[in-house]
Amino acid sequence: MKRIYTLLCLMWVAVMSWATDVTFTFNTEAGLTALGIELPAASNGTNIADMTLTNGPVTMTSANGNTPTRIWNSQGNYALRVYTNGSITFSVKAGAIKNIVVTAANTSNFQFAATTGQIEAQAEGCTWTGNAGSVTLAHTDAKNSQVATVTVTVDESATPDEPGDTPGEEPVDPSLQQLASLEDLYDLPDGTTFQCSAEVYVNYQNGQYLYIQQLSEEGDAFGALIYGNVGREYNMGAVIPAGWKGTKTTYKGLVEITQASGLGNATSIVDEYDYSAFDVTGQLSTVIQPESGWENYKVVMEGVQLSTIDEKGNFTITSKENGQEVSLAGYNRFGAEYPETVQGETFTVEGMVSIYNDAYQLYPISISVDEGERLWKVWYFGEDEDQVKVVDSLYVVAATQGEDGNLVYVTDNATKIFYDLYAEWGYTEWIDWSPDYVALDCGTDAALFQALSQMKVIAPGTVRGTLMDNGTNPRIVLSAAPQELAGAEAPELNLLSYDLAGETYTNGNQVSYVSGTYTVIDGQPYLYNPATTVSGQKFLLDFAYADHTQAEMQEGVQYNMFVVWKQHEEWEDDTEPTNAPAKGVKGLQQRIKGHSQRAMKAAKSVARRMPTNAADYYTNYTICPISIEMPNGVNSLNATTATTGIYTMGGLRTNRMHKGVNIIVSGGKAHKVVF
Repeated sequence: MKRIYTLLCLMWVAVMSWATDVTFTFNTEAGLTALGIELPAASNGTNIADMTLTNGPVTMTSANGNTPTRIWNSQGNYALRVYTNGSITFSVKAGAIKNIVVTAANTSNFQFAATTGQIEAQAEGCTWTGNAGSVTLAHTDAKNSQVATVTVTVDESATPDEPGDTPGEEPVDPSLQQLASLEDLYDLPDGTTFQCSAEVYVNYQNGQYLYIQQLSEEGDAFGALIYGNVGREYNMGAVIPAGWKGTKTTYKGLVEITQASGLGNATSIVDEYDYSAFDVTGQLSTVIQPESGWENYKVVMEGVQLSTIDEKGNFTITSKENGQEVSLAGYNRFGAEYPETVQGETFTVEGMVSIYNDAYQLYPISISVDEGERLWKVWYFGEDEDQVKVVDSLYVVAATQGEDGNLVYVTDNATKIFYDLYAEWGYTEWIDWSPDYVALDCGTDAALFQALSQMKVIAPGTVRGTLMDNGTNPRIVLSAAPQELAGAEAPELNLLSYDLAGETYTNGNQVSYVSGTYTVIDGQPYLYNPATTVSGQKFLLDFAYADHTQAEMQEGVQYNMFVVWKQHEEWEDDTEPTNAPAKGVKGLQQRIKGHSQRAMKAAKSVARRMPTNAADYYTNYTICPISIEMPNGVNSLNATTATTGIYTMGGLRTNRMHKGVNIIVSGGKAHKVVF
């Protein structure tokens, strides 16, 4: 009896040793202290990449990603943060790890991949299952995975799988056609069963849609769709080993791989850049061309418009390119969150290109409202018909009504811009700039014009519409009513003042002060400076907006005016890039080829639209007075001696007091102010 009892006890001990759970706690002070981790101060972190953490039979190490793997203190809330390309590894000296349960401190963007075993995503984290002596969990998405606890289950009596025991490449089946490149898939006859003899990686997975991609030695990407339940989920960028099998099928014009089998565990994770979407902004007309070959690729496009989604999930994506509207049918196959309001907005859409009944369509992965652009980018890079939204606070400078419409002129008042066009290479700088001006076109909406002209500061992101006449007199034809920024006071605006003495560089729809002498030539009114350094320079005047008429003006008298400039023709632009990317699948895939060739590039000063070589450039402008300062009690002989000029310390004439030091010249005309 005693012998039997002893045997039962030994069996019980064996059972207990089989199921050892070890928990690493990262979200409490006690848990961190037990692991020997120094508690970080609020809004600070403790890096752990050089630490070895031991808890019972389990050892944990970590590797840094784009940001060091660390314990972060968010105002008293602790968590382990693993960043893009970072990882944590759990290992045992004896036995095998059978199960790992990871609970998330924050489920947003929580994403792990493993090189062995399988991971199942769950509402509160993820669970790994397998049979290994060492398990590495890597964060493969953007931002970070925030971990609260990790519980590792160890079977101390088990023998872990050797790397070769883990399902990997399937043996070559000589009876099947071997597919070395996904590019060749499209040439196979329908119904052909094949074996893939090359590695591929996951581009996107949703339900029965598993999109895979392959890079050639030349850097070209080839995509394909595995359709059907493959019985497992992969992380983005997971490399699927060679040897799996499938059948080539064409459905409604779309090439698919069906009846896939033998899909093994991921062997590694490719760089995020390799599975990022192709940016086809402005190239939609190329993508939807017949035989363009863009099906089964992941793309992203900015600045597009959407129609309202119907009960079947259908909608239309519209891009304006080269003055033409280009449309692509959308179908909400993946249940992407769709915006309730689409009128007057532009969007960034990411999705998978597909074919249905031989016509291209897009299955959206994500749809987001465009944040918009800074005014200087709209002004400098914008093209007519672009749908724009301005993220700057804009200041109302003037308003005019005339044959050209109800226009309200606004500026961003920026004297410096943050030049970030090379930000992806890590290069940015601040550049000196002059404020940009654009007219907001209210069309025939008189109520909108009145409301807008009385505003002081327009709220960021509320100026939306179609950009027009950007090469001459830029204006935005409003698609929605802008909103006033409540409680905001307009700053001292950086309005320029021109005395027309030298070359006068201005831009269409710019609002400024002008001082000059009035004259009439062949019945046409002009403004000029007798002391000009530019031979014959005289600017045509248009009194369409003026508070005084041409009949009230006196020949030879100098006037101070508040004006808006109009430009007649677009200046030739010699700054257009000569190395525009090629179109089509291969052309847009240059971004993958260039991935390893990125280099820091110095930003050049951005040229402004202004004449550089036209001797009679001034004939391309008209000055439109809004208000005119009429001289009192003077005639044409002494008008120039009655002027009072106000100058900044930099010698800029402003015609009004400004903040800071004011230099006042009275009783005469200052042709030059030197400090």
